[in-house]
Formats: sequence, structure tokens, C-alpha cells
Amino acid sequence: MFLSPMDGIGFSAGNLAPPPAISSSYLANLYASVSSNTKTFSGASIGDADSKRKIVVTIIGENQTGRIVSSVTVAGVSCSLANPSPTSRLHSGVTTAEIWSTDSFITSGTTGDIVITWDGTQTRYYVGTYRALNLGSPHDAFTSSASTPTGSINIPAGGSVFAHCHSSAGTNTYTWTGPTERFDANPISTITHSGASDDYATAQSGLTVTASPSGTMNAPALTCVSFSKA
Repeated sequence: MFLSPMDGIGFSAGNLAPPPAISSSYLANLYASVSSNTKTFSGASIGDADSKRKIVVTIIGENQTGRIVSSVTVAGVSCSLANPSPTSRLHSGVTTAEIWSTDSFITSGTTGDIVITWDGTQTRYYVGTYRALNLGSPHDAFTSSASTPTGSINIPAGGSVFAHCHSSAGTNTYTWTGPTERFDANPISTITHSGASDDYATAQSGLTVTASPSGTMNAPALTCVSFSKA
């Protein structure tokens, strides 16, 4: 049966519910020391299954100059570099920092292999992982190699932000301004990395994001990306 607008069924665009906000959660921080261009983190947690689940992977590689990540897969699903303008890919001395996210939803399973491939031999891998429902496109980004890494970022209403920092000297802990700290790790004696993330119901204009170290950093690196809701 044909229904016209006069039948009182709210089909107009003005009556459509807005898309749901992103709901993200921290999963894990991972570390590997291997001399290879590819590392598989087998059986990594990808969180509870959901028809709208994507995975955000923050990646720092250290000990090789100028390397970039060439591909990432999570549970067999390909990922893309989150690289709006300005770029989210940072080179700082022997450190490279990037953020990737799955191209499509991972609807089933609670674990999966995370495979990271670089364009050449990499020695150390530092990774943060997040489960995100209703994740849309990258919205804004910045990088920083300052001694106290910092920058500002715009986040749309219902969007999220993810950040990852690293130092190749000292046993720093980090105090985050802006998003909430999710991990602070010291996987080997002289190297630390830390991650932060948050979801925002209202739009944030020029939100300051800072990773303040407890001591001196060497080859500091911070990458930060915001996403819109799907």
C-alpha cells in the first residue's frame, strides 16, 4: 500500500534520528622486538562483537630511520592510515608514529590477528588498540616532536579522539591534558609509550592535547587523530 506524507508517517529528513555517537573503549597496548618488516600479534583482543565494530590501531616504530607502515590488517580486515590534513604520520629521528583504522566492520569474534607490515625492516613495535562503534571518517589530526609533545585538534559532535606518544630514553610516565590516559607502559628499560582517547558528545574546537613526561624525552613523538561518527 502506498503511503503519502499525509498518512502521518515521519519520512521527512527532518524527522530522521541523527546517527549514533561513537562509543570507543581501550583494548590493549602491545610491544614486540623483532628484526622484520612484518609482525603478527596473534589472537589479539578485538572486544565484544557488534555489527558496527571497527578497530583503531595506533602504531609507533622505533630504531629505524624513515620507515613507514605499508599495511595493517585486523582479523583479516584491511585498515587505512588516518591521514587528513595535516597528516597523522610523524617521523622523529628513529621514531615513526601513525594511526590506522579498519576499513569495514568486524561483526563477529572477540580475538583476531593484527598484522603490521612496514616498508622495510623494523626493530621495535609499540601498539595501542581500541574498539569503536559507529566510527566514521578521520576528521582532524596533528603530530608533535616537541620535548613536551602537544597540539590542538577539532572534534565533531559525537566524535572521538585517539593519541599515542613515545620516548626512546628514560622511564617516563605521562600526564595527559585533553583525552583520558588509557595506558602508560615501559616495555623495556629505557623506552616508554602512552596512549589516550575519549568520546565527545559535543563538538570540541581546538582541544589541547598534551602528553607531559615526568622526565627528559629522547626522539619524542606524538600523533593524534579525531574521527567523526559514521
